[in-house]
Amino acid sequence: MAKILRRERLVPNIHLLEVHAPEIAQKSKPGQFVIVMPDEKGERIPLTIADWDKEKGSVTSIFMVVGTSTHNCKDYIPKTLKNIITKGSKINKVISIGCTYLMYTCSEATKPYGIETSVSLNPIMVDGTGMCGACRVTVDGKTKFACVDGPDFDGHLVDWEELFSRRKSYFEDEIKSLCHWEKNNFPS
Repeated sequence: MAKILRRERLVPNIHLLEVHAPEIAQKSKPGQFVIVMPDEKGERIPLTIADWDKEKGSVTSIFMVVGTSTHNCKDYIPKTLKNIITKGSKINKVISIGCTYLMYTCSEATKPYGIETSVSLNPIMVDGTGMCGACRVTVDGKTKFACVDGPDFDGHLVDWEELFSRRKSYFEDEIKSLCHWEKNNFPS
């Protein structure tokens, strides 16, 4: 297990995690991700690398804990984005990173205006090498694997309907797992 160097809550559901991972820090490039596990039996979670420090040997990710706050703010950014576009601001490219619904709505907001939109997909990944196929996504009619072909893709070319459908297949298990964890960590 990598040593946690810093853990910080930035806002209620957004957290920063910096870990000591010198081998990864030496090879990190923009747009890459790491797979983390909260403990030895935990789920493997892909997190986009937000920063790295080769000298310190650290890798930093910023991630959202999905829940009520995600639901409450899911429409805020794309509505705001449409306002900026329609007011005549010159926008060359939008980079959307976050929950799947947020990236979808940002892509939908920019599509009518032909604004290049990059999304960073983070579907469930098992091995991170493209062998398991769990992170399969259709982009421009072609099968891609977020772990090796991405995670960044043109948001206008992603088959969002298929991606939402695939993500729903794990939803019930994720809710059960969260309820079990909360029951064991926050007893009444």
